Amino acid sequence: GRDIRARGLVERRIRLYEQIAPYKRSGNSQRWRSAYLARQHGELVRALRADLLGWLPELRRAPADLVEALDAATSFDVWDRLRTDQRLGRERATAALERIVLALVNGIGRS
Repeated sequence: GRDIRARGLVERRIRLYEQIAPYKRSGNSQRWRSAYLARQHGELVRALRADLLGWLPELRRAPADLVEALDAATSFDVWDRLRTDQRLGRERATAALERIVLALVNGIGRS
C-alpha cells in the first residue's frame, strides 16, 4: 500500500543522497555565484518533485500544503541536516526520515 511506497521513496532518496552528498554540499555553497550550479539544482528539485508524485500519485489530489511538506521533507537539505547537523548515523537518520514521511503520508486522506 501507500506506506510501502512511501518507504520505497525514502529508501531511494537515501541511496541517492548518500551518493551525491559531498558534491551537493560543495555545489550548494557555490550555487549563488554559478548559473550552471543554480540550473543543476533547479533541475534536481524538479526531478525529485516528479519522482515524489510518481511514488505517491495520490498527492495529485492532496492539499497543496501537504504536497509541499512532503517535497521539503524528502529533500536533500533535510537528509543532510539529519546526517551532518544532528550527527545521526545512516540507520537513525533513516528512521527519523521514515517517521516524518509516514506521518505526512498518513494525513493524505484526512486533509
